[in-house]
Amino acid sequence: MSDAAPPDTGLTQKQREDLLRNGWWYHDYLWFKRALGELGPEAVNRPNTEILFQASKAEMLRLMRAMKVRQVSDEQTVLRLVRAGGDVYVGDLVPMTVESGEGWLRLSTQKCFVQVGTRRDGLQDHYVCGPMTRLSGWLEAMGLKWEFDPPIGLCLPNQGRDCRFTVKIQLPPAAPEPAGA
Repeated sequence: MSDAAPPDTGLTQKQREDLLRNGWWYHDYLWFKRALGELGPEAVNRPNTEILFQASKAEMLRLMRAMKVRQVSDEQTVLRLVRAGGDVYVGDLVPMTVESGEGWLRLSTQKCFVQVGTRRDGLQDHYVCGPMTRLSGWLEAMGLKWEFDPPIGLCLPNQGRDCRFTVKIQLPPAAPEPAGA
């Protein structure tokens, strides 16, 4: 890379981000589709979800560093990070409604590009929900204990169900106050 000014593409920052994000997600989908065809669902889903979980932990840790969040100690920070992660890493591809209360998050979407693609390509009986796997990695990176209801599994809309998850979260124990504080 050089220090020269980037070429004048006429693209806004959002357009550039959307192009990069869409390219990455499409690559991921094509990899999944190809691997599924060659290896079968059992050989693909387990490593795919494990890799996504680990990559999601790393992306949240990067985001936390960039946002200067050292520790997640309250639900407002959890919500702020989940929304920021959705904005940076997911964008408009899976528009989520996020609600929260004491000890829980509720996420739902009416439109998921992965669900549309897997149904179109006949993979609906094999695809394990990637967006919620990603969220589980984010929560792990924040140091939270969490439980999804329903549990993460095959894509819910592909099974004729609403895409709606409630996630019980448990914040890490508060650090003790320094003596004499």
